[in-house]
Amino acid sequence: MKKIFILFLVFLLLVSCQSDKTRVVTVEDMYSISLPGYLSEAKDLNQEASLQYQNLWKEFYVIVIDDLKSDIQDILEEHELLEIYPNDLEGYSNLIWDGFQGDMDIQKITDPTDDRINGMPVKYRKINAVAQGMDVFYYFAVVEGKERFYQILTWTLTER
Repeated sequence: MKKIFILFLVFLLLVSCQSDKTRVVTVEDMYSISLPGYLSEAKDLNQEASLQYQNLWKEFYVIVIDDLKSDIQDILEEHELLEIYPNDLEGYSNLIWDGFQGDMDIQKITDPTDDRINGMPVKYRKINAVAQGMDVFYYFAVVEGKERFYQILTWTLTER
């Protein structure tokens, strides 16, 4: 029994030490992202995501969805949406945002903020919403790369 208890303490020590560190995850030579060490890979958060990580104990989730700019151009042309959503960061972020907000009851939202990550333009928002009956806090960013747009979405329970 003592051995099991000692192994459990060692495990807890290792897990707690890991949470302070970050790691860089590279996805198919498309992008790299730094993530907290306490996250583990997930498979069922979003079927369109090229990256999915979670920590069920902390109830913290991260996904990245990437879209080729040429694919977005084709979709916008096909549906005659280029006047509403130009194929640039502003248009793409508005297109994604308009689709995103329909799935929840938004309680509080920040205005879009412009920034740069590694020299690439970014728009992000912070959102408090009720989704599936739970109070959730989202951090939603859209990044424009050379050939792709990237949606980065993190969420947790508002109380956390």
